[in-house]
Amino acid sequence: MLDIQTADHLEQRLNSVDSLDELQAFVAATSRELEEPSTEPIDTQREERVIGGLERLLGGIREKLETLAAEEGAESYQLSVAGGTTGLSVTVTVSYTSGNP
Repeated sequence: MLDIQTADHLEQRLNSVDSLDELQAFVAATSRELEEPSTEPIDTQREERVIGGLERLLGGIREKLETLAAEEGAESYQLSVAGGTTGLSVTVTVSYTSGNP
């Protein structure tokens, strides 16, 4: 489960992503990490920290996606986020259509 330290680490990894393919792989791996259930009890403060970390991470992914899509000439791109109904679980996916033949 995501916390501020994990979000910082993931943001550092995100900064080294150089292509849409790499971004898709990063997001898939990150999504798997976010789906892992937390072993710690979730109180209001922890929930707020997790949500804050997610907002930062998703903002970074969105910015990277927009930048890379423009650089690579993608015709379209999408960032999808889905939350779980029990506890805190998140699935994130990135898809794009290449503008290059």
